[in-house]
Amino acid sequence: MVPSIPALAALTCLGASVVVAQTHPTCSLTQKCPEEAPCCSQYGQCGTGAYCLGGCDPRMSFSLDACVPAPVCQDRTMPMTDTSRIVDVSKYLGDSSKADWVAQGIPLAYNDNVILTMPPNSVGTVLASTVYMWYGNVKARMKTSKDAGVVTAFILLSDVKDEIDYEWVGTELDIAQTNFYFQGIPNYMHAGNITKLSNTNAEWHD
Repeated sequence: MVPSIPALAALTCLGASVVVAQTHPTCSLTQKCPEEAPCCSQYGQCGTGAYCLGGCDPRMSFSLDACVPAPVCQDRTMPMTDTSRIVDVSKYLGDSSKADWVAQGIPLAYNDNVILTMPPNSVGTVLASTVYMWYGNVKARMKTSKDAGVVTAFILLSDVKDEIDYEWVGTELDIAQTNFYFQGIPNYMHAGNITKLSNTNAEWHD
């Protein structure tokens, strides 16, 4: 099954994801992108255009100013009753006034909610915000998948891989797992479980 985010899902302000081609040069902290393909995507591939939008890592790009900064978000509630403000990441040109979210995968509208689908032979659907959040509160109203092997996640992720996450494993409908990281370095000393939740697939949770 699929996780869904309904009508009062609020801002996650995640960096947008980019679709990468395997023919592009790779990048890392020790191998920066070349000038002709200056932007390092979150998947470690160098390129231009969409590669320079949200998810572009300035540490691994040709220069610190190669990545195009996303606009900073303001207080707002983003109803998730349809997909009109969601655009496929391959078609997003960096104008956040035209889309609240970019999508990888197939988000669908159903009963005034947005459902993040997981078609066969896919890794599911990811929505990423088209704006940055510097500080503040974030809230989403959502349900999780109940299928084994499926993880539902709500993540704040910076372009340099700073992360605060909440995740739900499909077979554990009464537990949420949470952790935070600095620049993508795994550290499980910060991890914790939130237990004794009511059924996260059957009931909405904020």
